[in-house]
Amino acid sequence: MKANQNKHLIPPKGLRSVLYYKYNSLNSRIWLFLVIFLLKAVFSPFLEAQVTDSTILAQVSDSIVKDSVVIDSLALIQKPDTLKYRISPDSLDAPVFFDARDSIEYDLQNKKIYLYGAAKVKYTTISLEAGYIVLDWEKNILTADYVLDSLDKPIEKPKFADGSQEFTANKLRYNFKTKKGQIIDARTFENNLYVLSEKAKFFAQDSTHARDYVFSQNAIFTTCDAEHPHYGIKSKKQKVVPNKLIVVGPSNLEIMDVPTPLFLPFGFFPIFEKRHAGLIFPQDFENSPVFGFGLRNVGYYFPLGPNYDLKLTGDLYMKGSWGVQAAMRYKKRYKYTGEFTISMSTLKTEVKGELTPQISRPKKIIWRHAQDNQAHPYNSFSASVNIESNKFERTTLNRADNVLKNSYESRVTFRRKFPSSPFSMTASLGHSQIIQTGAVVLNLPTLDIRMRQIYPFKRKQALGKERWYEKFSLTYSAQTKNTIRTSDSTLFDKSTWRDLNLGAKHNLGTSASYRILKYFNFSPTINYQELWYLKGDDYRFNDELIIEPDTLFNSDGSVSDIRQDTVAFGSVDTIPFSGFKAIRTFNMGASLNTKVFGTIRFRKGFLRGIRHTISPSIGFNFTPDYTKSPFNYYQKIQTDTRQAPDEYALQYRYANGIYGRPPVHGKQMAINYSLGHLFEAKYFARKDSTVKRTRLFDNINMGGSYNFAADSMRWSKVSISGGSKLFRKMTTFRMSATFDPYALSKEGKPIDQFYWNTNRKLLRFVRMNMSFSTSFSVQQIADALTGKKEDKSNKKSKNKSPQKERLVDWFSGFRISHNLTYEFLKEDDKVKGKIRTNSINTRGRIPLTRNWKLNVGNIGYDFTRKRMTYPDFGFSRDLHCWNMGVNWQPQRGTYSFFLKVTSQPLDFLKLPYNRNQFDAQRVAF
Repeated sequence: MKANQNKHLIPPKGLRSVLYYKYNSLNSRIWLFLVIFLLKAVFSPFLEAQVTDSTILAQVSDSIVKDSVVIDSLALIQKPDTLKYRISPDSLDAPVFFDARDSIEYDLQNKKIYLYGAAKVKYTTISLEAGYIVLDWEKNILTADYVLDSLDKPIEKPKFADGSQEFTANKLRYNFKTKKGQIIDARTFENNLYVLSEKAKFFAQDSTHARDYVFSQNAIFTTCDAEHPHYGIKSKKQKVVPNKLIVVGPSNLEIMDVPTPLFLPFGFFPIFEKRHAGLIFPQDFENSPVFGFGLRNVGYYFPLGPNYDLKLTGDLYMKGSWGVQAAMRYKKRYKYTGEFTISMSTLKTEVKGELTPQISRPKKIIWRHAQDNQAHPYNSFSASVNIESNKFERTTLNRADNVLKNSYESRVTFRRKFPSSPFSMTASLGHSQIIQTGAVVLNLPTLDIRMRQIYPFKRKQALGKERWYEKFSLTYSAQTKNTIRTSDSTLFDKSTWRDLNLGAKHNLGTSASYRILKYFNFSPTINYQELWYLKGDDYRFNDELIIEPDTLFNSDGSVSDIRQDTVAFGSVDTIPFSGFKAIRTFNMGASLNTKVFGTIRFRKGFLRGIRHTISPSIGFNFTPDYTKSPFNYYQKIQTDTRQAPDEYALQYRYANGIYGRPPVHGKQMAINYSLGHLFEAKYFARKDSTVKRTRLFDNINMGGSYNFAADSMRWSKVSISGGSKLFRKMTTFRMSATFDPYALSKEGKPIDQFYWNTNRKLLRFVRMNMSFSTSFSVQQIADALTGKKEDKSNKKSKNKSPQKERLVDWFSGFRISHNLTYEFLKEDDKVKGKIRTNSINTRGRIPLTRNWKLNVGNIGYDFTRKRMTYPDFGFSRDLHCWNMGVNWQPQRGTYSFFLKVTSQPLDFLKLPYNRNQFDAQRVAF
């Protein structure tokens, strides 16, 4: 085959050899020997320039290796001393490896090598793959082109790689010596950016170029991976510095080959592989009637070493509102990982009828920290902080998850285990916040020291039977806490931190457990608690009447009379005092319990057995009267001049204490009783012919007490509670009821007279609550209807029809929850029921088509209030490299529309349009 033969011509696939010639009759081995002899004779004058220093190596295909003599060129190169020739200065500095699927042709006259079909060439860090390659070893030039298939479509396009540079092109030309190249219709990928150019030149790193460079003409760069991009930024001239940046001249954005009005005189687009400081382009903009035109999330990024980085962003509006946010991330392998974010905003809104705008300054702090399990064997540190003021998320965000959130909690914890010791220590900072009321409780700090259960009387080397006193165990815990109670609006004020409430608590307990009469467990317990406070309150009754004038009006609005009205018959004055005070409480008791089992079996039918487990327990408990001497933790105080002494109220002297208060119901010498019931059943499953077990009721408890120390009404109220899981555990049922053995007076107060004596009934109904909480997905409903168990491996059923499978997959991300609560009260000798809660909520994502999705953040209905519960839903459309969507919250009147690029670094190309909460309030007003 001649050198000027058509380069798109593919030789017959049957002719595969290292040296391809047209021969049909002579033995291949004879021809191979002659060719080797001729090559040696022809190339002998050139060996001093080529053979000894990185000659061209031909990789022999498998068909020749098995049936031919192979030239060991590599062996010749590895032993240059065997060929004593002078090395030419024009020779290459490394060997060139090449291979081809179909054939390899040598043109000795023009000093070229032709590679056909899946051709490959490798030289140092350079690799090239194409359907057709020409290697000119005299000029050190490599040319690559594609080939055509049977349908005249281009295949096996050239793929070039040199270090960090990678190209796909229709035609390529490269010089080994100068490391320069030219490509036609090039396509390269640089850090999530595709660069397509009609013609490009590239320069590899060498003595004259410190870096790799690519100069392109009529180029477009985009994040779209389609063969013909759907969008891109097009310019006539571009310069690409791999792993650094792209510099473009005058350019504009094109969408579907249609130029847009977005024009750039020049541009710099970083494409660093590693983290690098730089500007953060605004991710969003809006034109709000309240705030004016604004840019959101514009800022700067700072990499702070290998383990930390910082992102500073801000929101700027033309009418004076602004917001800033600092977000720092950190991570150290095998040590810890976390992030810290602080945000604050100043929002100015106009109020009708007022000259000065209304200003609100919401703030938010988020901190997440997690320690690796391998960091330390005894110490651990974790943090989960979420604090906000002035309803930050409800004010600045409209998603249902943010608006419907009722509370926030935070906790920063350090734990220390002391080796070879029963003690451990926990130091923590805590926070709880109720969004609706704005109440905030801070625990700064809390220190816990705990001792695990020990047996102080147990022998180290026990010989013989365990003695009775060895079963006594001892537990101890100590805690000190500093509490601040404030509101979210004053959380960051200096005055908040002055109202500190400090306290400490010690708990000491001992217990034991003995087996009596084989079936009974006897457990005695003694518990002691001591509280420490540094301040308290005394109370004094002020018998001064509080009188205020009361104005009476006529029907026409004129004043009829002014009278003096007594609004309070005295008051209670609080007198604070300071000083150390210990509040000591203790109790002791014992309990006796056992279990009784009852079983009924059936040999045939669906139901095969029922088992009833009864857990009776009886105990004794003693608690002293803390309202009397020597304790005197309560003060008996008059609150009204019309009260009798026996109607005086008890006021706790440490009402602001952080650990609650001692019992106020007097001395307790009570016998406690309880009775637990557990119902289980066995049934025959026809599907797999096995007997299975299930719980009918998880637990039903009934309990009460009898106090010997009480002067009247010694029997306590009887409480009954229970629950169960229904409908494959999709529904949780809970029930609680209260009954009283004593009757009521005409005023509706309990009296020391049994209900049996007045109504011939053992117990008087007081109240009962029943709740049903249901949560399920569409997949769970489908499994329940088909009798299939929940498939945790996510494998599709072979028996499921394609129609059902598509329907279930359609709703796979959709979830429905329902809450129903009944309350029954006795009024006017009649039991009346009332629905306290009855609401249904749905959320999830439904793929309407392959590209259209319905996003339901929340859609619910409250049947008691007869209104929807903050509907939040939207539609989104996948446009391959773009994403379009609309979200709507009709209850607030807010909405948003967006059309944006999905991938970085061009995700700043976004067309947003929205109306925030303040704009919606202005329209409604």
